[in-house]
Amino acid sequence: MTKFFLSVFFIAFNFSILNASEILNTAHQLRKGELNLSVYYTNTSRDINFSIETATRVVVGGESYYTKSLAKFDSEILYREVGAKVNFNPFDGLYYWLKGAFGKSELKMPTLDGNIKFTDGARCRFALGVRKLLFPDTIVTPALAVETAFEYGRASLKKLHTNDGDAVADAVLENKEYRLAFIGSKRFGVFEPYGAVKVSRIYSDFVNMGGSGNFSGNVDNVGLTAGLKVNFEPRESFTIEASFLNERSVSAAINLVF
Repeated sequence: MTKFFLSVFFIAFNFSILNASEILNTAHQLRKGELNLSVYYTNTSRDINFSIETATRVVVGGESYYTKSLAKFDSEILYREVGAKVNFNPFDGLYYWLKGAFGKSELKMPTLDGNIKFTDGARCRFALGVRKLLFPDTIVTPALAVETAFEYGRASLKKLHTNDGDAVADAVLENKEYRLAFIGSKRFGVFEPYGAVKVSRIYSDFVNMGGSGNFSGNVDNVGLTAGLKVNFEPRESFTIEASFLNERSVSAAINLVF
């Protein structure tokens, strides 16, 4: 059994098409006073957006004025992280969760000469959320839950790769995300498949600490998540999940209930 779980973690670690906001849990409600700890790895990519404001001088009949325009461009952030998520149900109603992760990240940006890439980025990410069970899992109907969450991520980017070569960089990328998700699941013996629909708004800030060129922007994302939880012991389980659309990721977790 241990070899099986290590193999799945190895597959997730090396999955190359992979930012997503990990769900990692089914819609099943924790009992009052229970705490669930998930230790996980995620390999992720996410679409983000930046805006640049420019001013153009217009001259008419000897008079001049300036017009402003806003140019938007799409970018992509990629990261690999190891993290932990704690879920707690204190009062047998709403339950709350906290998440923290650390890893490496990359940022891809378009230019007139092609794409550039910032790498060698140490990244940290923290999130908190609240979940409510709407309908419990019964013999004939699946469980359904809704949750809302806030997430903050920061990466320090130290290398720049262009068509002309590589250079040392000193840039910071910050992301703030507000998310609403609906999660459904159904247990069949030890197996518990689940799915989620996520709607989020992501605010991004890119700061070039070593020169000019600071950008900010926001984008609305929709993501779909599909996962499988395997309850191999009464208080121990394994989860693997994937996300699609504006978020693309593969994640794997070991879960313990206390």
